[in-house]
Amino acid sequence: MAESRTSKGLSEEIMTSGLVTPVVLAAITSNGKILLLRREREPYVGLWSLPGGKVNSSELITDAIKREVYEETELRVISVTFLGMVSELLIENKRTIAGHLIAVFRTEVEPGRVKTSDEGSLEWFIVDTLEKMKEKIIPTDYLIINEMAFSNACRAFTCLVERTGLNYSLTEVLRIQ
Repeated sequence: MAESRTSKGLSEEIMTSGLVTPVVLAAITSNGKILLLRREREPYVGLWSLPGGKVNSSELITDAIKREVYEETELRVISVTFLGMVSELLIENKRTIAGHLIAVFRTEVEPGRVKTSDEGSLEWFIVDTLEKMKEKIIPTDYLIINEMAFSNACRAFTCLVERTGLNYSLTEVLRIQ
């Protein structure tokens, strides 16, 4: 497995600080559209993201994805397909401020209307138009949409996201083979 020197050093820092949070994200798609949530909470306030959230203690990730999708959308999950993992570090002023180990799923949901949750507003976007709003989507989620959401292959990435003020940029991506 390949690993960059920068990622290794930051990963060690995160692991010893206890800041890595297990997270699940759902790629919910329908008729060429994908469901995104505009975040109202840190990190990434104001940016669009895939629905999902933290895995609770003693919770299976398959249960977590069903719970998170329902909590954020009120849609019931019919089936899940595991798409892979992403290890993400959020950096500000050369300091790691958050780390996420993200399990990514494609989810099929029962038909229904989505609701606005405490986490933010939800909206369906035509996948082919997302490039025009790339800077308004969490950089890691944009990568997940493009590299994982519509693939049948299981994939894994490490990502470094740099925050400068209100701007976020993906400064390093490593695809794990």
